[in-house]
Amino acid sequence: MGLAGMNFKKQMAFGGTQMGKSNPKTARTVNSRQGLHIVLRSRYARGARSFLTRAREIEALLKDVGSRTGVKVYRVANAGNHLHLLVKFLNRRALQRFLRAVTGIIARITLGAQKGSPSALKEGERFWDARPFTRIVAWGRDFNRVKDYLRLNRLEVATGLPRVEARKLLATHSRKAQSPPPLVAMGFV
Repeated sequence: MGLAGMNFKKQMAFGGTQMGKSNPKTARTVNSRQGLHIVLRSRYARGARSFLTRAREIEALLKDVGSRTGVKVYRVANAGNHLHLLVKFLNRRALQRFLRAVTGIIARITLGAQKGSPSALKEGERFWDARPFTRIVAWGRDFNRVKDYLRLNRLEVATGLPRVEARKLLATHSRKAQSPPPLVAMGFV
C-alpha cells in the first residue's frame, strides 16, 4: 500500500514522447546516488544519417563529455535512430551540462553541420523527437536488468536478429560457463 496521491512508478521516469509538446510542469526526477537510463531518439537519424554510421565517434564523444561534466557512462546501446545510455552523475547540474552538450554535438555530427552555421533542418523543425527520456535505475537487480537490456539491444543491431532470437543467443551463452558469444568477445555487445 502506498501513500494516497503518490504514484512512485511515475516519479521514476521523465521525458520522452509521454511529455507531449508543452513545457514540463515538474522538474526532471533525478537521484545522484542511483543510476540513470537515458534514451535519446531522432527521426532524422536514418539511412546515411543513422547513429550507426558514426557509432565510434558518438561513443567516444559520450565518454569524453561525460568525464568533463562529471557523468560516468556505464553502457551505450546505439540502435540507429535512438541511443540508450546507462549513466551515473554527480549532481543535477552535471547531468544538465551532459545532456545539453551531448544532444547538441550529436545533432551537429549527424547532420554534418558546423557550429554557428544555419541548420540543415527546415524552419521550426527539431532534430530530437522529444526531451530525453530518463528513468532512475536502482542499484542491484534493476541496474543489471537495464545493462542486460542494453546488451540485448546492441546484439540485435549488430546481428540483425529479431529480439526473440537475440534473447535466446544471450541466454544460451550466459547459462554456459564458457566463452561468450563471438560478438561479445569482439566488443559489439
